[in-house]
Amino acid sequence: MAAMISSRGFGNDVPGLIIITFFCLVAAALSFSSVSAYGLDNAFGVAAGSVAVIAMSQCLILAARPRLLEPLFGGLDHMYRAHKWLGITALGLMLAHDQFEPDFEHWVRETGIGDFSKDLGEVVLYGLITLILLSWIKRIPVIGWEVPYQLWWFTHRLTGSFFALVVIHQMLVDTPYAWNDPLAVYLNVFCALGLGSYLFIQLLARRFRRRAYRVESMERQAGVTDLTLTPLGRPMRWRPGQFAFLNVPGFGLGEAHPFSITEPPHPTDRVRFAIKPLGDWTRRLPKRLSPGATVEVEGPYGHFNFRKGGPKQIWIAGGVGITPFLAWAQSLAAEEQRSIYLIYSVRREQDAIGLDVLNEVAKTVPAFSFDLVVSSQEGRLTADGLVGRAPFSPKDADLFFCGPSNLRRAILRGLKARGLAPKRVRFEYFEFR
Repeated sequence: MAAMISSRGFGNDVPGLIIITFFCLVAAALSFSSVSAYGLDNAFGVAAGSVAVIAMSQCLILAARPRLLEPLFGGLDHMYRAHKWLGITALGLMLAHDQFEPDFEHWVRETGIGDFSKDLGEVVLYGLITLILLSWIKRIPVIGWEVPYQLWWFTHRLTGSFFALVVIHQMLVDTPYAWNDPLAVYLNVFCALGLGSYLFIQLLARRFRRRAYRVESMERQAGVTDLTLTPLGRPMRWRPGQFAFLNVPGFGLGEAHPFSITEPPHPTDRVRFAIKPLGDWTRRLPKRLSPGATVEVEGPYGHFNFRKGGPKQIWIAGGVGITPFLAWAQSLAAEEQRSIYLIYSVRREQDAIGLDVLNEVAKTVPAFSFDLVVSSQEGRLTADGLVGRAPFSPKDADLFFCGPSNLRRAILRGLKARGLAPKRVRFEYFEFR
């Protein structure tokens, strides 16, 4: 997928992770407080189920992309990674809840509704196992079959419906504690928040968050579609380095995909994306879209911001990961005080995009310089290659990265082994799911 997600400063996601962990631990503590008198096995089973409910609720809350929470995670990419691991955690806890199924028959008179709720819980368990595994696994081992994005997207949307069944299960199941017990109140509040988030995503998000744009031009260069859009109403406001979701209704391209904006705000309020065909959606886009068509844009998102970096900066771009750096470079003033070096790695020279922009910026901004590394001719970019080209030591600089994660990890390992680890590392996760 050719999506650029938002950024990360090392450790910037810690506040968000602490918050979601805290809410899960509160559910566990309330469970033991309410049920421990009925046996530790029952308490553990209830705790596993309760924390699973809180984790699933928070999954849906984060999926709604609340702007107020994004800074706590250091960007939307980290919100979605937390969303992913909350889902995996919920799956594990549901299995534990099933293995340690609470049994209160000695303390609570069982009802027909309670029995129905237990049966419903079994159906929900296996349904969610299937959906979460489809969300988690991109490629089937051994046979190598990759789960199509459209299937992932469709099944992912069903998760909220199954969560609604979870809500019914936890409200109707026979328990020894009353409806106004702190545990019951806590669970019901999160159930309401989760369901509310899901309904917002399905029914209201498009109306309140998406803006209509017209396709002004589409140009193919270096295997990439350069898409320029102009607003049909209220324009979007963004900072260089941010990204937005693009939706193309009516062309068989209904799923919204995120892309970095490739230039800073323009006087005409136009928005530009560089879209590389890395998946079914992005391959179909240039064939089905044409100038004059109407598309929808949602955003901006992301906290990838070089202006929060130090006086010496190294920017590393891998392939289409150059897009946020193009916007950054064009936002530089001639009197820029930071010393900025960009190294841009591509497989073939014809794959490079935006070289005219980078050359122009290098001419007008003395503090900016860049190099192009063509891996098919020079070999893959390494820590040694970076150190040999950079005008200053990475040890004295902040490093910003956007590109494949294996390239980032290899370079950072190499720098660390040489005692040249950067002061700070900020990067964009390159994949969306």
